[in-house]
Amino acid sequence: SPTAPKLASMQKTITDQGPNHFSSNGRNPLNYFRVLLMSLQFEKAVHYLIQTRYCVDGIHFAIAFYREGLLRLNTQPRLFQVEQGADRSNVCRINLARYLNNYFKQILDKQARIRNKGADKEQLVRMKFFYYYSIKPTKTFQKVRDAEIENAERAFVRAVAHLALGNPTLIVKLAYKHLRNDTDRIVKEAVEIAKESGQHLVAVTILEKNGNFQGAYKIIIEQYQHMVSLFEYKDKKRKELEQQALKLEQDSDRSMEASMEKINEADKERFRILQTLSKFNDAYYEGNLYRCQQEKNNLTSTLRGFQYLGPDMGMLLTKVLNKYTATLMRRYVEAGKNFALKKELRDEVQSLTDIKERFRLEGMNSTLSDAHQRMTG
Repeated sequence: SPTAPKLASMQKTITDQGPNHFSSNGRNPLNYFRVLLMSLQFEKAVHYLIQTRYCVDGIHFAIAFYREGLLRLNTQPRLFQVEQGADRSNVCRINLARYLNNYFKQILDKQARIRNKGADKEQLVRMKFFYYYSIKPTKTFQKVRDAEIENAERAFVRAVAHLALGNPTLIVKLAYKHLRNDTDRIVKEAVEIAKESGQHLVAVTILEKNGNFQGAYKIIIEQYQHMVSLFEYKDKKRKELEQQALKLEQDSDRSMEASMEKINEADKERFRILQTLSKFNDAYYEGNLYRCQQEKNNLTSTLRGFQYLGPDMGMLLTKVLNKYTATLMRRYVEAGKNFALKKELRDEVQSLTDIKERFRLEGMNSTLSDAHQRMTG
């Protein structure tokens, strides 16, 4: 419109003059805030006020403006961003979710200095949730600024998802009660954030509290498989994962709700295989050949119900059994004229060959071929 250039010019003049121009040394921040509002610079207005002693008021103004569709949102990490629009004019955006997060960080820090009671913390988490709930995209917002709806939804979902990391049980419960249509998106986002930051057990808890026992169990399997592949001896974290897996199985079995995603039996068996492999590793590091044979027999028994292990499990099994085969060869050489022990070792290598052929563990070909040559040569 013909007035647009004049408005843009006036807006630039106001921001160039800055807050000190409208009150002595900027002592009254509300003066500059009013001028920014009257010149329709809503993002700059709340961004400025939040940085003054009127921070709380700035937050509340930001939420009110947002609910009326007057704020452009930025989902990037920066709190305030200026970019060039299609008509080459400057477009301002604010990250409202981050503003809320910073605001509550101040409240939580202050609360921690005063007293450290669980009930108070939970109340603050609830309060924070409902602040985030206030930036849920509204019908008004959608009608006024359709192009911003995707940013608004992403900002809202990510804000609540981040909140879930600190108190998964409470947030999933609140989300299910007040945000039933958005719960799945929030849970998915929270799980991704938790996994990216290495908080895998938090991701498990979030899924479990949302009734997705199967998804939670799969994360346990992934983490346990990774730990077994490292060949660490009696790792403490491994025990924690085993306890978590057992609890998930019990909760899944007890659940009577049809909406719950229960753990399937195949995944339970996969976890049993991994547990046996971990025990095998411990026996291997102890140099206990008898225990290795026992765990290998347990493994063979567990594997009976499987026709296909999948590439990851197959690679892990290959890695473990190759180490075992190398140990058998070494013991065979050390056995000297103990022919009874040598026969036992040859039989053990043959049993490994049977496992290799059944599950097509091609990575064992070279090691087993070498073992057969040495033991029959």
